[in-house]
Amino acid sequence: MVFVKRTFCSAFICFSLVSSCCFSQEKHPSHYQKTYDKAQTKLITPTTSPYVDRGVDVFIAGSFIYWSSRLGDFNVVQSGHSVRDSELNFDNLTEVDVRVSTGDSGSHSSSSDAGFKAKAGIAFEYDGWDSFVEYTWLRPKTTDHFKDDTFTSTMEHFLGIPFDHNVTDFSSGKTEWKLHFNSLLWELGREFFISPKLILRPHFGLRGVWTTQKFELHENDLEVRSELLGNIITGSYRVKQKQDYWGFGTRVGLNTSWQLSKNFSIVSIWGITPLWGDFKTKRNDFVTSVDQELDIFNIRLDTLNNEVVKMSFKNHNVNMAYDFQIGLRSDVWFDDDNYRIRLQITWEQQLLSNFNQFIYIQQTKPTDDLAFQGVTAELRFDF
Repeated sequence: MVFVKRTFCSAFICFSLVSSCCFSQEKHPSHYQKTYDKAQTKLITPTTSPYVDRGVDVFIAGSFIYWSSRLGDFNVVQSGHSVRDSELNFDNLTEVDVRVSTGDSGSHSSSSDAGFKAKAGIAFEYDGWDSFVEYTWLRPKTTDHFKDDTFTSTMEHFLGIPFDHNVTDFSSGKTEWKLHFNSLLWELGREFFISPKLILRPHFGLRGVWTTQKFELHENDLEVRSELLGNIITGSYRVKQKQDYWGFGTRVGLNTSWQLSKNFSIVSIWGITPLWGDFKTKRNDFVTSVDQELDIFNIRLDTLNNEVVKMSFKNHNVNMAYDFQIGLRSDVWFDDDNYRIRLQITWEQQLLSNFNQFIYIQQTKPTDDLAFQGVTAELRFDF
């Protein structure tokens, strides 16, 4: 009996759905077509781009950027010493020495540099769409000096293979980080009024990024115990790393313009790109200027000038790239609003995730991000 009821209920539901679909088709045989045709004759979301009768509806723009650049927050030196303390072991009634490490760690600083963006685009007659290509150029560089008798090592990931990582002291040193950053963006979007005082511009496109990073570390008056040589070496140590990268991916985002008046607005620009790219990294370490004699396999050496690390690394990966701007915009219209000059000043931030692919020997590689932030001033002309 229960089975019969369930079968009857299932058949009734199926019949109702089929009937509903059939009657719906009879009542609205071309519902979407009618809606589509109606939308073609009614201005739903008016576009904002100027329309030039005697022009070509193109625009050009140039941006001055002044950004602070930083590759994560990875430490390159540490200072301090161990403090001897004691505690009582109540089980064995013995006093046990405890060592507590105190001090500071130092990382490479951020770099503030000027760069530029160049943009060229066109506004289509097709539903008010527009498209542009934009190139970004930036060359940050930073140098940090460290000088302190209490410095103890450059952290485990910067030690050469032949050395014991427990003993590495030096009196002074410096680090240099250089970046050649290039980005090319193609974008297609539509800017339109969604309310009397709010303009939206959804967009999508393609973005490519190619960079070259160089990192160098110099240590002077280095004292390091060599497991291979069985002695303490005094001299200098140098680490050279180079990382080449290219990547591309699809970018999507949304721009908003909150109109304070016809000519002034508050703007925001959002974008996100999963970059599929290729990392190529090389590392070379050198020990030089050793100032004492060494006895290696019954051969006495007055100095040691040798390359102790030579490694390379390749990796394909997907790295997320995020960009965001917020600021003020001023538009000047002339010739019956057929031409426009735009001045836009924003605070821009960009983040490329997990961009530190330098080679680490004795420690797990950190996930440092490449970050930019600073002022972007754009001047644009629509004609």
